[in-house]
Amino acid sequence: MGTLSSPVLRGYTCGLWTLFHVLTVNGYRNGQKDNSFDPLRLLLAIRDWVLSFFACDHCRVHFRKMTTKTARIETSINREEDVFLYLWKAHNLVNSRLHGRETEDPKFPKYQFPPHFLCQDCRREINREFDEDKIKNFLLLYYSDIRPIGRKGVEDEENEDIEDKLD
Repeated sequence: MGTLSSPVLRGYTCGLWTLFHVLTVNGYRNGQKDNSFDPLRLLLAIRDWVLSFFACDHCRVHFRKMTTKTARIETSINREEDVFLYLWKAHNLVNSRLHGRETEDPKFPKYQFPPHFLCQDCRREINREFDEDKIKNFLLLYYSDIRPIGRKGVEDEENEDIEDKLD
């Protein structure tokens, strides 16, 4: 999740997408140890949450259309890893649609994720299309180790006890 250039741009939705990515990646990881894991159920829960609770009516309409028609969830999940690959593709569809719009943060324009600076190997040399195997590995690593940008982790030696920070 990035730094805001304006209080009305980016923060909430960026954090929400990050949360959804973390949920799908960790749902997949935990599902590797649990035969009852249902990737479709997790994505449907995310869709239901957005359609029920997301405050932006316009956004909900687009999200419903994308997840029920354009990139229908129910027909997109064939393997367990599709739970996080679907969300990655959906997020890139949204970024494509919003790129250049007035709601886009000019300091942080929408782009196809991951950008080259985060994953040099994620695109094929020949056609610059995403390599799904490399994307899979990247997403598993990236969303399994989320840390605040520009802050020391709790485990760093330089940090005081967590209790002191909470007071």
